[in-house]
Amino acid sequence: MDSKFISAILFLAITFSGKAQNVNPLKAPVYYSMTDALAASDVTQLNLRDKHYLNLPDELDRLKGLTFVNLMGNNLEHWDDVLFHQTKLGIINLQGNALKYIPSQIGVFKNLVHLNLSDNEITTLPDAIEKLKKLEYLYLSQNTFTAITGKIGNCNNLLVLALDNNQLSYLPEEISNLKKLKILHLGRNQFNEFDGEWIKLQSLEELNIEYNQLQNFPDNIGNLKLLKTIVADYNKLTLLPESMNKLDKLQFLSLAHNNIKQLPATISGMTALKTLILTGNPISEIEKERIKKELPDCNIYF
Repeated sequence: MDSKFISAILFLAITFSGKAQNVNPLKAPVYYSMTDALAASDVTQLNLRDKHYLNLPDELDRLKGLTFVNLMGNNLEHWDDVLFHQTKLGIINLQGNALKYIPSQIGVFKNLVHLNLSDNEITTLPDAIEKLKKLEYLYLSQNTFTAITGKIGNCNNLLVLALDNNQLSYLPEEISNLKKLKILHLGRNQFNEFDGEWIKLQSLEELNIEYNQLQNFPDNIGNLKLLKTIVADYNKLTLLPESMNKLDKLQFLSLAHNNIKQLPATISGMTALKTLILTGNPISEIEKERIKKELPDCNIYF
């Protein structure tokens, strides 16, 4: 099967599985320059993407009611104090800058729902993250994290946690406190095992753990009964547990480029499965035929 086609399938499955909060031009005007924003009144939404800023303009202090700010694609290396004066912010996008840390002042954003810090050079998450009680979407992809503070477990409203493309080999046990978490992205890290604490994430609908070193799934993975999507390509999986058949809401399962020779005898229990990707596994022709018979309504790619 064409690798570009597989990538397209994965992109669509992952991108559209969750709804992140974004700017709402219907609710209030969006201003794309400081000049226009300063000339207006009651400004709440400011998009300063790709402005080549090294520092935020001091004039930002004159905008007292911001709830949305997009600073993506600038050259920011530091957190300017002027940003922390915007305590009404619900959405902050700092993706694609050169930030190397997250200051403890992050805790002043009591109304923050959406925080995107992907594609920076950040190494640690401060304990102050626990002060963001309204946080629902946290994107930390493509940084250099080697560990995540256990205080993340106090972000009780978190729905989406993206930690892919870092240097993580474990998560704190407090991760299991995220009872509302629906989407967890851990791809392209250094995980060697599927932590049993993850099974406690009973609201989880999507798990991406591709490009790691997993050798197996836990026997009780079937307890994640709300899972709709699993992406575990490019690991070292050899067998799948029988409890996979309990994942009766699973719609998308991608296990490409592992070392799987056969699937569980009970795989027919995954009645909602629509797409199964098994390319790059040493599956015999006999086993392929059996899988097709067990999953007659599923699109299968070998």
